[in-house]
Amino acid sequence: AMEQTGVCLEATQRRELFEQGFTILKGAALRTTCTPTTTAPTPTPSYVAQALRAINCHLGLGGGLSESSVQKANVTGSFCPDLVSQPVITRLFNNTHVMPLVQDAIGAPIKPTFGGQIALRFPGTLCTDGGKAGGFTPVSYWRTSWHIDGFHTESNGIERGTIRNFTCLVGVALSDTTAAGVEV
Repeated sequence: AMEQTGVCLEATQRRELFEQGFTILKGAALRTTCTPTTTAPTPTPSYVAQALRAINCHLGLGGGLSESSVQKANVTGSFCPDLVSQPVITRLFNNTHVMPLVQDAIGAPIKPTFGGQIALRFPGTLCTDGGKAGGFTPVSYWRTSWHIDGFHTESNGIERGTIRNFTCLVGVALSDTTAAGVEV
C-alpha cells in the first residue's frame, strides 16, 4: 500500500507530464516529508544548502575541476563519485516532497533512491575556448555528446542493442534556474 502523504501533483502538472513527458516541480526539494500530522509544506532549504556545501567542499579539496576530474566525470557519469550515495545527496529525493510527488505521478509505490548523479554544468562547458573570450562556440563533437539515458554510448558500458529502461528520471536543481532552455 502507498503511504498517504497528502503531497500530490496539481492537475496542470499531471497534464504537462502526460502531454510533454515532463513537468517542473518548483521547490519540491525544499519541503521535507518529515512534518508530523500536517500537509502544509515546511521550508527546509538546509538539504539543498547542505548538498551544495558538500559538493563545493569536495571540489575545493582536490576533487575539483581539473581536466582529469572532468574526463573522469564524463566516463563515470558523475562528479564527486564518493558523494553520490551519501545521505546528503539521497535525501534530496528520499526525504523531501520529491519522492511522494514522483510516487503520485507513477501511481504506485516506489523505493527510496540509493544514489544520485552529480552533473555539474559550467559556463563554457563544451565550448571551443571554454567560454573564456565570451565566445560560446560549441566544440566539434558537441552534437555527439548528447545521449538518451539507458541506451548504448561508447563510454557508458551498455552493450549496443541493449536498452536499460527505467520508469522515471528526476533532476533536482541545486541553484536557481530561471533562463529558458537551461539543461537539467
